[in-house]
Amino acid sequence: MTTVIEPAAIEVADLVTLQARGVVVVKGEQRRIAVFADGDEVFAVENNCTHMGFPLD
Repeated sequence: MTTVIEPAAIEVADLVTLQARGVVVVKGEQRRIAVFADGDEVFAVENNCTHMGFPLD
């Protein structure tokens, strides 16, 4: 059986706030997500180290 997860939008912060804070962590439906800005680009990754499983924030 295949489980399909529909994408969802989560409001995080405006770009200026994100740049000032460095990172914002939000709770998704199944995991915590670290959202950060690099210049004018925004990136989001699962908030867990892939090696040790500890939070990145």
